[in-house]
Amino acid sequence: MIVTLFCINLYLKKLCLDILANELWRYPMGKDYSNEVFSLIDEMYEDVKNKSNDPDILRVLLKAAKAFNKGMYPPIVAAKTVNGITIQILLKKPQLGDLFGKDYNRLTMIAREGGYKWGPTGIGDLRIQFE
Repeated sequence: MIVTLFCINLYLKKLCLDILANELWRYPMGKDYSNEVFSLIDEMYEDVKNKSNDPDILRVLLKAAKAFNKGMYPPIVAAKTVNGITIQILLKKPQLGDLFGKDYNRLTMIAREGGYKWGPTGIGDLRIQFE
C-alpha cells in the first residue's frame, strides 16, 4: 500500500513538473488547429513582409513558426503570437491592413480555446511570450 501511494505520488509530481516545464502541449487537448494556425502565421508573415515590413512583428511571427515546427500545441503558439503582436501594436501602432487584421482576429479566437484566461477586454496575460 505504501509503495503504491509512493509510486502514484512520484507520477503526479512528474506530471506537474512536465506541465511546469512548459511541456503542456504534449498532452492531448481537443481540436487540432495545426493547419489553420500554420496558414494564418504564414499569411500574416507574407503580409507584413510585403507591406509594412515591421521588423518586430516579423520577429514574433518567425518565433511562432519555429515554435510551431518544434511541435508546440497550436493554441499556445496562437496565444503567444497574439500577445507578441498585441504588444507591438500597443507600442508602435503600425498600419497592418485588413487581411492582417482578419488573420489576427482568427488567431485570437484559436488562442482563447487554448485554455488561457482572458480578461473582459479580450486581452490575455501579455507576459505569455516566446522566449
